[in-house]
Amino acid sequence: MKRIFSALLALCALLLPFSSPRAEAPETVEYRGGIVERGRWRAQTTRARLDELTVAYLDADTRYLVSGRPATFTVHAAGGDGNYSYVFNVFYRKGDTGSLSNIYRRERSVNPSLTYTPAHSSGQYMLLVAVHDEAGEYIGWQSQIFEVFPAEAADDAETVPGKVRQLAAECLRSAGRSEYSRALWLHDWLIYNANYDTSYTYYYANGVLLEGVGVCQSYALAYDLLLHEIGIESVYLSGTANGVSHAWNLVRLDGSWYHVDCTWDDPIGGGYEKHSYFGLTDEQMALDHSWARERGVMPECTSDELAGLRRNLMVGVSDEADFHAQLSRLVTEGTAYAALYLTGETTFSLKSAFQDWYSQNQHMSNLYGYYHARFSSRECEVYLNLGEAYPGTAVVQRAALRAHTLYLPIGERDVLDFVRLPEKATEGLQWTSDNESAVTVEDGVVRAVGSGSATIRLSFSGGSDECRVFVLTSDALSLPEGVRTLESEALAGCPNVQTVRLPRSLTAVESRAFAECEGLLFVFFASANAEIAPDAFEGCENLTIYAPAGGSVAAFARENGLRFAVSEP
Repeated sequence: MKRIFSALLALCALLLPFSSPRAEAPETVEYRGGIVERGRWRAQTTRARLDELTVAYLDADTRYLVSGRPATFTVHAAGGDGNYSYVFNVFYRKGDTGSLSNIYRRERSVNPSLTYTPAHSSGQYMLLVAVHDEAGEYIGWQSQIFEVFPAEAADDAETVPGKVRQLAAECLRSAGRSEYSRALWLHDWLIYNANYDTSYTYYYANGVLLEGVGVCQSYALAYDLLLHEIGIESVYLSGTANGVSHAWNLVRLDGSWYHVDCTWDDPIGGGYEKHSYFGLTDEQMALDHSWARERGVMPECTSDELAGLRRNLMVGVSDEADFHAQLSRLVTEGTAYAALYLTGETTFSLKSAFQDWYSQNQHMSNLYGYYHARFSSRECEVYLNLGEAYPGTAVVQRAALRAHTLYLPIGERDVLDFVRLPEKATEGLQWTSDNESAVTVEDGVVRAVGSGSATIRLSFSGGSDECRVFVLTSDALSLPEGVRTLESEALAGCPNVQTVRLPRSLTAVESRAFAECEGLLFVFFASANAEIAPDAFEGCENLTIYAPAGGSVAAFARENGLRFAVSEP
């Protein structure tokens, strides 16, 4: 069972909630993470609003702290009347065990952000945050742990900052352009390069990143660090899984939030890595995970786009009787490979249910047994022996592409993301391009080499899927270095502009600078920071903005619902 050290759980059970945010903060606290207190800080007769919070979480412009460098922490709160004030307390400890000491307090303010400069070059920081409303209600919680390092650590791959930088650069070179592709690449690096720490020694990011072992907290903190480094928003989330204390991540991909649990995709013992917990909705995750969702204090995960594609390749079952019926149907229809998953809120042991079904149906005329079976709490894969040669788990049985239309500037590359079952299968896949003078493909990597378009086909055992790739051959519009401002309506309404490259010197993009450029697909910012008017890209519905991670350009794209990707180094 993936869990945090039992002794730590026992200790946490004895801890009292931290002192009310209305009073002086405690001198020391134990790290627990997550929501820790909710209540009323003064007598009031007006109706409370914080019970109606729909989102409340803490974001930071960095996931690890650098000694002497300011870091900004921001509370994202929504719901109720919106009239909130905030209290911040900062705690520190020298190592990674023991109590954390209170070293800074900012009294109530309407400013949801705190900028703080750590003075230490090692150790761990944590924030105690409270949100108050005008009716007297408050909600308070601990942040995740933020480790602090000297600035030079980022250049040393033997440290957490250096390893994070190294992996982020490799991800940007190797994965596709989409946030999905990059988040999946980092997820896979973790589950294939680390193992669960059954000795319960490594709790922080150094475990899975540097030692190759860690508990769930180590996986979740490391994944959060890596995602932030490539500009993908995430939230470290603590709760329970099958009733045991657990940690995982919420990840925002292309504007929607999803659950990702790297730990549960990397079962103890290794060799059974999977993607069952990548990109799940609240409803799907709640089958075996629990968190403070009933308090409305985390972003909601409602999009089924990511898990939905994978589930489309499987058979959904609502209960045990339906599970038995679907297995019998597959055998009757001569389907040797069965991939099934649970739908809704009904839970039961798929392994036990399969064994019961097999004992009752093993004498079906065309059923000669089964070869390979993999079971988790929510899905299973079984090879049924229908009297034919063993198909082998290495052969792809089903597959589907995520994208069916792609635009690439000439000379650029991308990776076609796809889902396959079995997940580790490698045989039986074939990639072809019907116009190699325009687009080439090798192992899913497509390159725009000439004018025109091409249909890329992914063929597998029993089927195929296709993606149409259009090559953008018009020269990119590149503004010269030295330009500082792109003035209002400078390029508004230009019908033939597809790709624009902006110089590092650019500091401002004014109102409607690119408005109604319907053919605009890519804008590359050389700098991470620029002041951009809210309507600068009005009407550019197919636009993707590229820029270095962590700056105002990335923030602008997300705040205005535009697709964003981190530029490759």
